[in-house]
Amino acid sequence: MSYLRSLHLIVLLLVAAISDCPFFKIPIWIIFPTLITADIYDFILKEFEDFLLSIGRINIGIAALIVPT
Repeated sequence: MSYLRSLHLIVLLLVAAISDCPFFKIPIWIIFPTLITADIYDFILKEFEDFLLSIGRINIGIAALIVPT
């Protein structure tokens, strides 16, 4: 299972790097599915507490992006 996780991460990083070159920003269609799949992997491989911590961290990150600077 960890091999699949590593392969998934490598593919996502390559797609993000290639799509980042012309525009200098990573598109949303890569970010949110990656967050969701990371939470699913966390839920499958670890305990439920880690899953809740991961959801909390995502919410904090999104809230930090929404707050105007």
